[in-house]
Amino acid sequence: MKAKDILIVPLDVPDIEAPVVINQLKGVVSRFKINVRLFTALGTTIVKMVLDSGAKVFLDLKFHDIPETVGGAALAAAQLGVDMFNIHCSGGKPMMSATVLATHRLIAEGQANSRPKVFGVTLLTSLDTETLMGVGLQPLFNLEDTVVTMALAAKDCGLDGVVASPQETARIRGVCGPKFQIINPGIRMPGVKKDDQIRIGTVEKAVEGGASFLVVGRPILEAKNRLDATLMFLDEIERVLFLQAEC
Repeated sequence: MKAKDILIVPLDVPDIEAPVVINQLKGVVSRFKINVRLFTALGTTIVKMVLDSGAKVFLDLKFHDIPETVGGAALAAAQLGVDMFNIHCSGGKPMMSATVLATHRLIAEGQANSRPKVFGVTLLTSLDTETLMGVGLQPLFNLEDTVVTMALAAKDCGLDGVVASPQETARIRGVCGPKFQIINPGIRMPGVKKDDQIRIGTVEKAVEGGASFLVVGRPILEAKNRLDATLMFLDEIERVLFLQAEC
């Protein structure tokens, strides 16, 4: 894959700012992520806006409900024309399986030629063991084991991949195989502040660990020049991919 296809830029900005970001990065970014805040404010309008720009949509609504409800939401997301969307692995195997089944139904019924990729959210990068225990959740042995267990469950249910931090990616890649896709949020350049994300990593750590996609938010969105910041990350991805190919 090319760097452009690996990078995902989230539209984690106020709704009035979203069209500006899309315009600034149009043609440079292949895929934008739409979160629950922006979708709540603008609805399907923002999905159409991204698609009209020529980019793909990662619908980041993290569905989590009973299987039938999430299956219906998955079908609706697929009909929007998004390239990928996510659900919480903690919703359980029946919910994950219902989601995958719903996306395949479009093709079976002749309503689409392809289906969106479904990714399972393991544990949010803002969470650590202490935070989980604070709400009565005890991770399996340790946090990394919990994430890997969730990833294996997602694979068993037919999901295309998972969302996980760079810290767990190498283990997930090792147990889930080369075709299973992994999205890494919380990507930063070395030495940059963490903000509210705890389990973060660099481009190099993520790519070497086997990440399929990298989500870069604040380092781009808060930059003085968003285009320059995006190009810097694309160059860094290309550099790491080149070094990896040389090894």
